[in-house]
Amino acid sequence: MTNPQEEWPQTPCPSGYIGTRPKNARDKAWRYAYEAPNPNDIGKVICIPCERIISGGINRLKYHLAGIKKHNSNPCLKVTDEEKRFIHALLATAEEKKLNRERAKLAMRAAIAESEGAPFDMQEEEEALENIPGKKFVF
Repeated sequence: MTNPQEEWPQTPCPSGYIGTRPKNARDKAWRYAYEAPNPNDIGKVICIPCERIISGGINRLKYHLAGIKKHNSNPCLKVTDEEKRFIHALLATAEEKKLNRERAKLAMRAAIAESEGAPFDMQEEEEALENIPGKKFVF
């Protein structure tokens, strides 16, 4: 397995600051961020395009980069539309994975209910899953 650090070139911030990324950074959004240099700033990242310090880690940075006002994040004004589409795709993929995990849990619950002879309406549960706020990622 290649080191994720090698895949993402050390892009400097506009001010010239080149920071570090976590050694286990596998998220593709790290090409737009560095860890905050202060060791007391755990969970804070620096957005490379706008140099803003984002609390909440890489996930919140994705919403910042995509321009989505979720998790109380301010949109980054210095990313291109192509970069925004890339981040939107990352977020959509993550949401789809979450939905697939929830569907697998539902299938397991249905199998257990069937083995116990208990009633279980899979279609009703699927509809409830699709209508949970925040579970669907809409562009």
